[in-house]
Amino acid sequence: MNEQSLARATGGLMSLSGAANVAFWILAWRIGSFVGAAAVLDPLWAPSQALHLTASILGAIGLAGLFAVLRRAIGAGSALSFALALVGALCYFADGVIAFSIFPAVAQAAPTMVAASGIMNGPPLLFTFIAFSVMFMIGYLALSAALARTRMFPLGAIGLFALGAVISNLPPGPVPTALIEAGGVVFGAGAIWLGLVVMGQGRARARAEGAALPF
Repeated sequence: MNEQSLARATGGLMSLSGAANVAFWILAWRIGSFVGAAAVLDPLWAPSQALHLTASILGAIGLAGLFAVLRRAIGAGSALSFALALVGALCYFADGVIAFSIFPAVAQAAPTMVAASGIMNGPPLLFTFIAFSVMFMIGYLALSAALARTRMFPLGAIGLFALGAVISNLPPGPVPTALIEAGGVVFGAGAIWLGLVVMGQGRARARAEGAALPF
């Protein structure tokens, strides 16, 4: 695959990941909560978490492609940013696996375990979810800084991406759920915008190379 095709494919994956994220957070808003058997057994829970998993998988693959596309522009010093973001994406995937497969089974067998005060939302699993959120925030903030240094992306898109990565991972309870869900939508919108920019860069390179051909 040449660089132009890679850029178009990478941008497409990033935009699709962002769209899946937006859809996930909209469904989460419709469900109204992440805790309690009523939320976990809601008919929208399974499709919302399927979108969560889809977004995380496409996002992780898109990150690998983005690194390949930008490897010359970012330099060796920013490679760590992509590695941290990939770790964050994998944590997001692990969170989705737990929510999609484990929480519904527990909610059916022992509803009190998924209550706000239940063991599934308290230590030690709570510390795991906190670690997932922290790694996601660190990874995507580092990636946003690396993208800004390339001067190849609109600061508005990077700002949405970074802001959404932080707000969507703030702790529910102290932070209103609606604000967290809005942050998830903002993050997805930033990913869509960045993906479209990458796709546009791939098309521009293809046109430039085509114009240079001697026929």
